[in-house]
Amino acid sequence: MKSNSKPPRLREGATVAVIAPSSYPDYPHFNLYGGLEYIRSLGYRVVLGDTLKHALMNGLTSAPPQERAKEVNWAFTDKSVDAIICARGGVGSLELLRLLDYEGIASNPKPFVGYSDTTSIQNAVLSLCGLPTIQGPMAAVGFAGDSDIERTKGYWATLISVLRGETPTLG
Repeated sequence: MKSNSKPPRLREGATVAVIAPSSYPDYPHFNLYGGLEYIRSLGYRVVLGDTLKHALMNGLTSAPPQERAKEVNWAFTDKSVDAIICARGGVGSLELLRLLDYEGIASNPKPFVGYSDTTSIQNAVLSLCGLPTIQGPMAAVGFAGDSDIERTKGYWATLISVLRGETPTLG
């Protein structure tokens, strides 16, 4: 089931799916809308996973496990989606591992970006599909009023450089 290819480079105007496979970013120190607008300002089209569009809340997670897994599977298999960026980490991604379509993921390599709780998904995708993922900035993190937004933009600049296939330099 391992993928024989790496994700294609991300071009300007590409479609980025923002999904919530863990917690829903509804806390004062997150700003999902600011992150979405920033991604759009970089020249990308943004589509939202259902857990964000419908603002589903299920305790600490964005939705029940089956719905979150369906969202991850959709983001990988939808041909119109070029990259996947998680809204935030939190809790709950371990519940998805048995529900993910690893054959569909391996057949549709694309960048998957997140960190924290999404690491379990990233490790499974690498291990079972041979598809590397990126520990990188998430859509809702770093854009709240008390955040260092300039630092956050620096993280995004590095991520976009990597997604475009450029070699980032350390400053």
